[in-house]
Order: sequence, then structure tokens, then C-alpha cells
Amino acid sequence: MRVIFCLGSLNKGGAERVVCNLANYFVDKGDDVSIVITKPCRRAYCINKKIKVVVLDHSEKNRAFRNIRRVLKLRSIIIEYKPDVIFGFLQEPIARLLVLKAFCGVVRKIPTIISVRIDPKVAFKSFKQRLFLPFYNSRQPASSLPRSGHWAPNLGPK
Repeated sequence: MRVIFCLGSLNKGGAERVVCNLANYFVDKGDDVSIVITKPCRRAYCINKKIKVVVLDHSEKNRAFRNIRRVLKLRSIIIEYKPDVIFGFLQEPIARLLVLKAFCGVVRKIPTIISVRIDPKVAFKSFKQRLFLPFYNSRQPASSLPRSGHWAPNLGPK
């Protein structure tokens, strides 16, 4: 199975830890995994060398153009990689995925799982962010991974 994770960075944080754990878990099961991040950064957690990390960063100074370029680059990555499933974590990467799900037929057909660990009504305060709230209303509970035996040696639970 081909899996893409979309995330802001691989710096230290809860979502980053979860993505690294899941990515390592899928690779250990024999799946092909890529992590797409917004900006280049130093990795806070260990990931398997088989995991491909792709950076969307664009040095465009205009925020609108920079985000458009990031969405277009993410679209080309998804089309080239042809994943079986896409996981989105955190607000900004999820917003890009939802734009692509709404306007790109190829991406629309790929199962996409988003993880929002907070109440969207509290976190999404700006007009732009509130535009995506209807997409969060159709969610299903995710099944959990087995708790034992899937932690990487340097990436265990807190």
C-alpha cells in the first residue's frame, strides 16, 4: 500500500510524534510511505530510512501565491505518487488537502483521513479557516493501532 502523510513539519510536537510512529508502523508492515511537510526543518523524531520526506516550501514572499504554489506542488506529488490513502494532520496541511479534494478529481477519489485533535469551532477562527468547517462534519471514528510492539526504539510513548 502507498501512504502519504501531510504535515507542517517534523519538529517536536504531538502530531509530529504520531505521524512518525504511524509512518514507521506502516513501513515495518511493508508499505511504501512518504511524508509531505510544508517547510524544511530538523527532525525531532527518528523515522525509518525507507520513508521519503518531501518538502513543499516555496520562497515566494506573497502569502497567497506561496500557498497556491504549495497546493499545486502537493497536487503534483499526489498525482505522481498515486497513494492508496492520504493522512492529513494539523490545520494548514488539512486545508490544502481539502482544497484539492474539492477541486481536483484525481485527489477526490483517494481515501483521505484527517486528524484534528481539537474542536474545529475553537481552532478555526478566521473566515478562511471557517470555510472548511463543513468538510469536518462528515467524520468517522478511526480504529486504533495495536498498542504493543510498534514503537520505534527512540520514539516511544511519553
